[in-house]
Amino acid sequence: MQQTSEVLEVSGKVAWKIAQIGYWAWQDRCDIIEKSITRHRRWIEAEAVGQYHTPAYKSVVERISVKVAQGCTDAYPDENMDESYSITVSAPEVVISSAQVWGALRAIETMSQLIYPDPQHVRLLVNRGSVVDKPKYSYRGFMIDTSRHYIPMQIIMKQLDAMEAVKLNVLHWHLTDDHSFPYVSEVYPELSRKGAYNQHTHVYTAKDINEVIQEARLRGIRVIPELDIPAHTRSWSKGHPEMFNQCSRKKFNEGKGPLLDIENSQTFKVLEKLIGEISNVFRDKNFHLGGDEFYHDCIPGSTPSIVNFFQELRSIIGRVSGSTTIRAMFWQDLLKMGATVPQNSIVNVWKHWVNDENYLKQAISTSNISIIVSHPWYLDNMSRGEKWRLNYDVEMFKQLGDSKVRSRVIGGQACLWAEFVDATNFLQWAWPDAGGTAENLWSDKVPSSKSGDVQERMNELRCRLIVRGIPARPIQAGFCDTEWAY
Repeated sequence: MQQTSEVLEVSGKVAWKIAQIGYWAWQDRCDIIEKSITRHRRWIEAEAVGQYHTPAYKSVVERISVKVAQGCTDAYPDENMDESYSITVSAPEVVISSAQVWGALRAIETMSQLIYPDPQHVRLLVNRGSVVDKPKYSYRGFMIDTSRHYIPMQIIMKQLDAMEAVKLNVLHWHLTDDHSFPYVSEVYPELSRKGAYNQHTHVYTAKDINEVIQEARLRGIRVIPELDIPAHTRSWSKGHPEMFNQCSRKKFNEGKGPLLDIENSQTFKVLEKLIGEISNVFRDKNFHLGGDEFYHDCIPGSTPSIVNFFQELRSIIGRVSGSTTIRAMFWQDLLKMGATVPQNSIVNVWKHWVNDENYLKQAISTSNISIIVSHPWYLDNMSRGEKWRLNYDVEMFKQLGDSKVRSRVIGGQACLWAEFVDATNFLQWAWPDAGGTAENLWSDKVPSSKSGDVQERMNELRCRLIVRGIPARPIQAGFCDTEWAY
């Protein structure tokens, strides 16, 4: 931000004026912006606990105007959304400008962080200046795992608030795994009836998922589903044992677990209907189909069935959605199992670049893949000391020398696997650490965590999250003006 030394007071009656440039006659209301303003006004006002009185400052901000060149939209955020924005802070008006509403959302979040209380907490202040900002990467995600432990809806909603605070824009929802099948399918209800921890309390219906998607839209967050197949499917076996061959059935209780029978036509019939249903529920133009930890005990590598399996999944997505624009996503294990990598798919690197760089180069040449990076930000990794620094001080391309591979990276994500995480500690484990992930994916230049004011800013993020109802854990000795209380 470019700023002067002049400090402006934010009037206790500051108004947010909604304006869509060029669309005055078309629409003068926008649910996305109005609800964002409602949320942020509540949080900003919580920063000041005293009563406003006659200001001692000569300059007062009386209104904040939001101007969106392309007007409002009833669409959902997507991989091509424009999140750029500018802010001009002066008196009596602050002007927020963006091309699309998604940029306005990011600007409102930034504005809420530029406003700060005076030492007595009776006034809200802001420095005169300007901001021009845009993200470094278009994909900035957070993966939640709702199979190993069930994560209640209210925790997922709080997660969306936290993601908004740091401008993360993708919720990658790892729906199912070996441990449980919590998705309530209308076409195959027996999967959750027999595969969920509890078919009544530990499940997500299409209505539940739609509520998450609607709240995510209002925050400029995409929601991408993952069905992790053909491995990690033990929970499927309770409802559909015919989808597993004799070899896999013997491994139901082993550590490696069973594998869907990808040589069985019935497997593909179930997958086509299930993928079609989930694709319609989630709406996003990406669909994650897993592909990790594919053990060859029951199906040898490089057999025709393996070679063609993931390509057939991509064909299924096209058929059931009626669109060729939906992109399949896979974990990087797919590259080394002898399978055909589907065209235009997205590969999620979670095992580091080492030993896989050549596979990635080949997939770029033959299948035009894009890449997202997860391996630096596994938040469930247990470590001693200041864990947040490990997620902040990240060299995303460490040990990757190939510029062609680097150029295909569209972003990255934090992952929180749920072996040791449930409703009691999910938010504490995730935050404020994921703030380091967010800063690496948004900002062009990220300083060392031990330089300048980084630690102070991370602590400020933690305190801001607490004001917003998120019990982020402390990163050092200290306090927040508003402490967490249940």
